[in-house]
Parts: sequence; structure tokens; C-alpha cells
Amino acid sequence: MAGYFFASKRFILIVMAFFGYNILYMLRVNLSVAIVSMVIDANSDFDSETNSTPPESLNLISRISRGNLYDKTLDQFYWNEQIQASVLSSFFVGYVLTQIPGGRLADSFGSKWFFGSGILFTSLLTLISPWAARTHYWLFIGCRVLEGFFEGISFPCMHSMLAKWIPIFERSRVATFIYSGQQIGTVITMPITALLCDKSSSFTVVSGWPVVFYLFGFIGLIWSLIWFVFIHESPEMHPSISHEELELILENRNYNSAQKKPKLPLKNILTSIPVWALVFTHFGQNWGFYTFLTQTPRYFQNVLRFDIKKNGLYSSLPYLSQALIGWLAGYLSDLFYRKRWARLQTLRKACNTIGFIGPAICLLLLTRLGPDNSIWCVILFTVALGINGSVLAGFQVTHVDMSPTFASSLLGLTNCIANFAGILAPYFVGEILTRTETSTLLEPQSKNLIGWIYVFYIAISIYLIAAIIFLVLGSNQQQKWDRLMQTKTISET
Repeated sequence: MAGYFFASKRFILIVMAFFGYNILYMLRVNLSVAIVSMVIDANSDFDSETNSTPPESLNLISRISRGNLYDKTLDQFYWNEQIQASVLSSFFVGYVLTQIPGGRLADSFGSKWFFGSGILFTSLLTLISPWAARTHYWLFIGCRVLEGFFEGISFPCMHSMLAKWIPIFERSRVATFIYSGQQIGTVITMPITALLCDKSSSFTVVSGWPVVFYLFGFIGLIWSLIWFVFIHESPEMHPSISHEELELILENRNYNSAQKKPKLPLKNILTSIPVWALVFTHFGQNWGFYTFLTQTPRYFQNVLRFDIKKNGLYSSLPYLSQALIGWLAGYLSDLFYRKRWARLQTLRKACNTIGFIGPAICLLLLTRLGPDNSIWCVILFTVALGINGSVLAGFQVTHVDMSPTFASSLLGLTNCIANFAGILAPYFVGEILTRTETSTLLEPQSKNLIGWIYVFYIAISIYLIAAIIFLVLGSNQQQKWDRLMQTKTISET
């Protein structure tokens, strides 16, 4: 049976989709580590003892005041905390705009071309990112906004393909495997980015932060071409799928591809309590996840004082643990469901509650530690995101359970609202760190650490609120309005 699965056409889709999410996060995450190498302290030439600036730095200050923050000799940038926060959060401005349209387009016209095209255009924009950054940081920000725009089209598409291709009894482990591509992409990207950014490494011929963008952009282009050639929209459209596999899929899914594409029941969706519980749960997950994703390398550099190599390696470990726990949670969920040891709704809520409470506890412990406990800090970061991986078998796959007909549209809606966390989290982190650094009420040596403690407390609160909301109000049951639209559409066909 296992051999049959690995020879199946849906297995090819699963592997390609997994690598697709790898690449989506390679293109998104590379900046989180690269920015450590791209940026130098704009005040590095300021002499705090004499309260003056050396004459040789006056030309630099003049250029900065005119908005030219690029030092051509160093190939680095003089960006303060606010500019860095804007650069890191700009991706999500474009990302939230296309979540709902992307999901609706996938449900109405199919996922294959939208998923692949989103990655293709994001890859092209990644290739021109070094030129944009050197020209002006606003151009670089614009480039990142467009990358988010195209990734926003791609991301919700996969739910529609899961509904078409994957039998219900395989859905938890397949979905967790595919979406864990996000974490594995992060695991791959962070240490490679750190290695390429380290000019003292053995890769000196091809080192430097621009190579990061060229490498991952090229990988995305190659993947896009393979996806367009080998992937098909649905099992019914595949020219060489076996009769046995096609029959297995058609008999074990709650999706009818022969029916006309129904009209989106927007009023029913927007007045559904389980949908809004899913929205708030997704927002809570994204706040915690994007706080980790965009800020961990900065925490490791500024608080724990790791060099670029250690930073990249240690920053990647939490995502490896998250993927591994996600796979385990998906496997156990399917096992418990097949054996009828637990209801699917119980499994979804259990995985989700564990995935939120666990990291909240770890972050609380982190507020008691500092640079003298750097190894324990890394361990707690790793455990926190590891436990959080169980949400891949929790709310993350609930969209398909609730509405197989509109799975991508529903994910587009929740991901659109949830990804405002990607805009707000880096902004709040930047503001908190700036305010604590400039505070006259705090001891100078403790300012940076206290700022991060505030950041952790905010993430803890949001994790706990989201966990309670999904536990009390969430549901994985197929919604009445989804069943009615299926019945109505079939009767009209």
C-alpha cells in the first residue's frame, strides 16, 4: 500500500507542493537574516564621549539627510530601527491585498496556474531586489510589497487542490507535510543566507548579501517551470492517472468537480461564528509566528550577541522542530481518526490548544533569561516553535473541513486578516525597542533586554486569547451554507 502511494500521481503533487511552500518561504524569509548583513549602525561614527562626529563622517551624514542611505564602498545601508521595521513589514502590505482574490480565483478557475505564477513573479522580483535596495530603500520596499502581492495569490490556492486531490483519511498528514514546507524552507534559508552573507567564509567568491537574492530567485524560476509541466488541476484532468487511484480519490473526498462553480455565500461566511473564530485563531498564530520569523535573528544578534553564522544556524532550528512536530501531529491525527479513537473536531482542537499554550509557556520562561543563558534561550525558542507545529493539524486544515467547496476562498479571507499581524508585529517590535532604547527611566545595560521582554508578553497574551477562542467557538464541521451550495449547484447541473 505504501509503495502504491509513493508511485501515485497525487504523491507527485504533494512533493511539488511541499517544495513550492519551501520556495515561498525562501523568498520571504531570506531578508530576515540578510538584513543583519545589509545594515550597519548609522551612528557608528558618532563619538558618545565627546558628543561629536568626526569630520570624515560629515559627507555621510549629508548623504543620509538627503535619503541616500547606501554606502557603496561597504555595500551596506544606514537604516535605523524604523526603516528596518518598514522593510521587514512591507512584504505583508502586498500580501494581505491578494489573499481573498487569490482564494476566490483558485476556487473559481483552478489553482495550478495561479499558484505557479505567483511564485514565478515573486522570483523575478527577488532577482532585482539588490538593484532596488541600492537605488533607494523606498524602491526596495516597493519591490517587497509586490513580492507579497504575488505570494498572496499563491498561498491560499493549495486548499482548493487538497479538496480535489486528497482523500479525507489522508488529509491531516498530507496537509501538514505540504504546509510544513514553510518551516523547512525557513530551515534551509536561514543558515544558507548566513553563510553567503559571511564574507570570511570559504564561499568568498560568491559571498555577500546580494547573492542570497540571486540564488533563491533562480531556484524559484526553475521550480515554476517544472510545476507548469508536470502538475494538473484535478485527478480527473490528469492524462495518465490510474483507474484505481482516480476511484480512490473520487470515493473519499467531499468535493464534486463536476458541479458548476457556485456563487460565494459571502453573507453566510461573514456572519458565521466558527469562521470568525478561525479568523482570530489565524491572526493569533501569525502574530506569534511572524514575531519569531522576522525578529529572531535580530534578538540573537542584539541580545545574545551571536555572530552571523551562529545566528543563521540557531535561527533555523525552531523551524525544523516545528516541521517535525507538525508531521507527527498530522500522522497521529489521521491515525486516531481512522481507528475511531477520537472525533475529528476533538483532534483539531487538541492540536490547536497544545500548539498555542506550549509557546506561550516557553516565551514566559524566556522573559526570565538573558544573554548569560544564551543556550537556554535557543532551546526555548526551538521548543516553542516545535510545539506550535501541532497547529498544522489544528486550525490550519480546518478550512477544508468546514467548506470543501470554498476552501481556498475561506483561507484567503482568514489569511488576509491574519496577515495584518505581519505588518503590525514588526512595527510594534520596532516601536517598543526604540522607546525602551531612548527611555531615561531604564538602566542603559538593561534597555534592550527589557524591550524584548515587552515583545514576548504581547505574543504570550495573543497566543492565550487565540487558544481560548478556537477551543470555545471553533468548529471543523462542514458548514450548513457549504452543504446547501453544493446541493443547490448539483440540482441546477
